[in-house]
Amino acid sequence: MFCDQCGAKIPDESRFCTSCGAPVPSEQETQELPHADATGSAPAATTGPAPEPAAAQTQVRAQPADARRRGLPVPAIVTIALAAALLAGVGVAAFLTGGFGLLAPEREEPSEPVEVEPEPEAEPAEEEAPSSSSSIRLSLSDQGDYGDVNLFLTNFTELSDGISARDSFSRDDPLDDETTFELIRFMQLHMAYNENPYVESVAGTGDPMAEEGYATRVPADYFVGLLYDYVGVELTYDQLSYDLNPGETQAPMADRGTVSDGWFYYVYEQGVAWPTQGVAVATSLEDLGGNRYEVAFDVYRPDDTVMPTDIAPETYGLPLDEMLDELGGDRVPEYSATAVFEVSYDEDGELLFTLAEMN
Repeated sequence: MFCDQCGAKIPDESRFCTSCGAPVPSEQETQELPHADATGSAPAATTGPAPEPAAAQTQVRAQPADARRRGLPVPAIVTIALAAALLAGVGVAAFLTGGFGLLAPEREEPSEPVEVEPEPEAEPAEEEAPSSSSSIRLSLSDQGDYGDVNLFLTNFTELSDGISARDSFSRDDPLDDETTFELIRFMQLHMAYNENPYVESVAGTGDPMAEEGYATRVPADYFVGLLYDYVGVELTYDQLSYDLNPGETQAPMADRGTVSDGWFYYVYEQGVAWPTQGVAVATSLEDLGGNRYEVAFDVYRPDDTVMPTDIAPETYGLPLDEMLDELGGDRVPEYSATAVFEVSYDEDGELLFTLAEMN
């Protein structure tokens, strides 16, 4: 059997525990001991248990085997021991580190606040300038652009009178009477030598203006509009009236013009002769932005006198050598010039060039 006090195994006939010395109750005393009720609670003992000898207590704590005999698992004993040790360690650590305020370092008085200068605000980045490239891009390496530029500039090399590539012109300059007449004469000769279908002869038609010595008429609005397309200058009807030889009313000496009933009538002195056709060939092209371009060009003269209508438009897009072979011109340019022009689209979607400056 086993001792009720320490759990040690003792002989069945023993009256006292051979391990702890506790008395062993007899079989009758065992039957009289109170039992636990259905709830698992034992009635309170009327008398307290006999005190254990000190030696027995020491022996129980020192022998885990005794605990196993009492029904307590070893891990429980180990866990309880570790928890106690941990609590003890925490207490010591807290004491040493001042965790409980016992050894906390004295707090220093706060020093006076140091003024910190605010960092200067970063200046906003400058906005990038808008791109200077034009929305309508031209390039002399493109055969179509090359031909269109050459053809437009050639219009100012075909005349011996009026504004030409040899003259200095700027749309920003004040428009005086001399420049006004140069623009009018340019357009009169340009339409005549390009066989413009809007130009009509009034000789022998019974037109009253023919009796006053006028030889040609063109719709005034058309003339003003075409001039605006070429140079960006819009003349009034009053500016279309001129008389270079007062008193002379008949050709070949008369040189005057006027507007009547929506028509622009004019006659010019027969001394204005058709020169040898010039052909412009662009050598450089710079995009100024806003669909404005600056161009440098050379002017060549064909060997034979030709009219503008004698030159096929495709010729202006040929490489220089092939162009001159086609026209029979000299390889040495007659002169060079520069111009600034604007480019846009007309109502038919075709490129429209307008002169802004010359030389």
